[in-house]
Amino acid sequence: MARRSDHSREELKALVLSVAWRLIEDEGVGSVTARRVAREIGYAPGTIYNLFESMDDLYLQINAQTLDLLAEVLNAPACHDAKKTLVENIKEMAVHYSAFSKSHRAHWLMLFTHTLSDGDSAPPWYKDKVEGLFNP
Repeated sequence: MARRSDHSREELKALVLSVAWRLIEDEGVGSVTARRVAREIGYAPGTIYNLFESMDDLYLQINAQTLDLLAEVLNAPACHDAKKTLVENIKEMAVHYSAFSKSHRAHWLMLFTHTLSDGDSAPPWYKDKVEGLFNP
């Protein structure tokens, strides 16, 4: 196992997010457990809980990355062409959105299927991220 001094907190968090992203992409969201991610990065499972408040927090962080990618896609110049009508731009956005949902299928599905434990509501930063997708 790696030693705590091998990575800074920020590096370790980025590593966990990267591994979790890949696991979701390759095997689906069910493959992302604290034990599995910890094994992949060479740390103990407790490390995951030292970096994230809970597994829900980790899942929300991954969903936030997905929302950021989707925002990039929907804000692409092709979706906001001043030479096109509003309807043409909306159609272009729909094409880009559809392509995104196909190329990032597991992550896109996670946006809609993950529910927080114990009926918790999403934290304000996450709600702001979702709102920003529709009101850039």
